[in-house]
Amino acid sequence: MRHAPPGPALAALGALLDRSLTQIADAASAPVFDRRTVRTAADVWDNGTLPLFRAATGPSGNERERRARAVLEWMARLGPERRAWMVEQGAAAGHRIDALLGPERRPGPARRVGALFPLRRGGLSERPAPWGDLAGSTCGAATFAAWAMIRMRSARHPREAAGFPLAACCRALEGAGRDILSAGALPGRRREAAFRSLTADWLRRGGAELGPHRERLLRGFPDAGELVLREVGDGP
Repeated sequence: MRHAPPGPALAALGALLDRSLTQIADAASAPVFDRRTVRTAADVWDNGTLPLFRAATGPSGNERERRARAVLEWMARLGPERRAWMVEQGAAAGHRIDALLGPERRPGPARRVGALFPLRRGGLSERPAPWGDLAGSTCGAATFAAWAMIRMRSARHPREAAGFPLAACCRALEGAGRDILSAGALPGRRREAAFRSLTADWLRRGGAELGPHRERLLRGFPDAGELVLREVGDGP
C-alpha cells in the first residue's frame, strides 16, 4: 500500500538532515578540515534527531505534519543563526522553511514543543523511553542516527575526525532524512521491518570503518548481534 507524500514541514525537516550530512562530508574531505561547518551542521541534530523520528512516526499524515512543524519552530527559536541556517539549507534543498515558521522571536524556552520532545542536558539520554512511542527497531535506528551525529559534532580537528570515521558515517547515512520519513509513514510491523532494514543498510554502507563503533551505534537496537550477523553478514 502506497502512502501519501510527506507534508511540507515534514519534508523540509528530513531534507535538513540530508543537507547536514552533505555539508559534514564535504567539510571533512576538504583540504583543510572545516571544523566550524562540521560542528554547525551536526549540532542541529544533537537534540534534533529523536524529535525528527518522533515526527516521522506519528499515527497519521496530519499528526506527522503537526509534529514536524512544531520541531521546526522549536529549532528556529534556538537563535537567529540557527534560524538563518535552516532557511538557507532548506532553500538549497528546494524548501521554503521561512514560509513554515512564524515571525522571528528572541531565543527562549521551547514551550509548545516541550511536552512532545523533552530535552536533556548533555545530549542524548541513555534511556530512550521518555521519547514518546519510539520503540523496537524504530528506537534503535533513532539511537544509531542520534549518536552518530553527536559523535561527529565532537570532532574538533582532523586527528579527532580520524578517531571516528566521518566520511564512512556520512556515506552510511546518506539520504537518511528521506528514508526515515518513508519508513515512518508505514504502519506497525511494516514500519519495524523498514527501520531494521534501514539500519542494516547503514551498517553495510559504512563498511568496516564503522566496525569499532558498532556496539555504541547499536546500543538501543533489539537483537543487535543478530542484525549484524544475519543482515549485515558479519560478526559483532
